[in-house]
Amino acid sequence: MPPKTPAFNYKRWNDRRSRIYNACITHAYLLGQVLDVDVFSDLIVLLRRALKLKTVHEQALRNSLLEFAETEFTEEVGDRIAVRLAGGYDEIKVGRPVVSSNTVPAKGAWMPIEVAEMRFDTVKFNKARVKMTALVLIGGLSGKMFTQQMPAKATSIFFANTLGWAKFGGRPAHSELVQMKFTGLVVRDKKKDFQIDEYKCTAGQLRLNKELREARQEPCLRGHRYQCRTCPIGYSTCPRGTHRYTWVQRLCPKCKDERAIFDPAEPNTRVCLLCRSRSARSSWARERRGVT
Repeated sequence: MPPKTPAFNYKRWNDRRSRIYNACITHAYLLGQVLDVDVFSDLIVLLRRALKLKTVHEQALRNSLLEFAETEFTEEVGDRIAVRLAGGYDEIKVGRPVVSSNTVPAKGAWMPIEVAEMRFDTVKFNKARVKMTALVLIGGLSGKMFTQQMPAKATSIFFANTLGWAKFGGRPAHSELVQMKFTGLVVRDKKKDFQIDEYKCTAGQLRLNKELREARQEPCLRGHRYQCRTCPIGYSTCPRGTHRYTWVQRLCPKCKDERAIFDPAEPNTRVCLLCRSRSARSSWARERRGVT
């Protein structure tokens, strides 16, 4: 029998995550700054106030975020910090730091997880694969992000069914699984990488997933005509987004499109998102005919 799923209040957690992230990002001077001694100290004070904690809690906050010291503060770093502190708030409140761990028990551990990103990846044995970026929400791995390759067909059928899609009827686009919640058995594979060996959804997670699915079917909050699954706006800005950051447009040297889309979280990527996924999308178009 698998270990009991950790108790988790998503509404309270998400409120804390939003408060922390917004507090960091609205202080524009932080973006692009290296978190040296002075800037890091300013960040700790900012976070303490966002969480409505006392001065006595600053040391626990500092020890919880030491791995981010001397790194550049980006939107991704801000979000990882927000997830870490939202998931470990109860520990910090009693003066215990939330120390990031890179280990899990030999048999794995069940953890609440959010799908942070879902994209077409490569083609293997003439089958399209997608790359899922998973975000651990609480525990020693709180704020940890890791990627995992999954068969596109299995993602659209079995994984989507677990997240609440009906077993029969239309299948979701992979991007529509982004921001969905589930509980995964996190293990370390032979390469010592984190992977999800099994997954399931609690009743509360299914309810949250349903609410997000239904919200994405409503008229756009900004009056745009395109659907959420193809919208360029990221969920760092819009709560219904199907990818993390708002895409930027620039010239792609491969397809020569001057308005090709790129992910700002990958500044060193020269080829646009559509060119990178062309072979996988073509393969999936063929596979999709057999998906019911």
